[in-house]
Amino acid sequence: MLDKNGIEIRTGQVVKVSGAFFQNDNGLYYVEHSPGDPTWSGHDYCLKKVCKDGRLSKSTRNICFWPIGAFTNDRVKNAKANAWNREHSEIEVVTISDMSWILGRFREKLEQTAKDVQRHTWDFGEDDTMVQKEKAIQSHYEGVIRFIEGKEF
Repeated sequence: MLDKNGIEIRTGQVVKVSGAFFQNDNGLYYVEHSPGDPTWSGHDYCLKKVCKDGRLSKSTRNICFWPIGAFTNDRVKNAKANAWNREHSEIEVVTISDMSWILGRFREKLEQTAKDVQRHTWDFGEDDTMVQKEKAIQSHYEGVIRFIEGKEF
């Protein structure tokens, strides 16, 4: 999927959501999962809210999905919000000065996946489907880290 400027949205990027029906949905997020990621079965983007300095927001409502969906206990309000979001909300890939926290988050995921690969290899052998799946996830996280570091375009 492309942002409002025609830039492809990828895992690890920082995006700015604006024009959403609910004010809390507007803000800066990093893309934690994208469609096609080996760790994600959704067809949407999973976004985690970040502060301007790149740290994860401590807000209780710090998760958003793109395209934005409204889920309240009022059917009419949901319909109104979803129609508004389809028409008015926008997403834009932005840069922030400090990506170290986000980079650290993906390095932690890579480290855990490497441990899983090692453990599953010991338990089941190199050719096991679980080992192959974990290696694909490991490769994915390596690619995200290279992308964030600017070594892959």
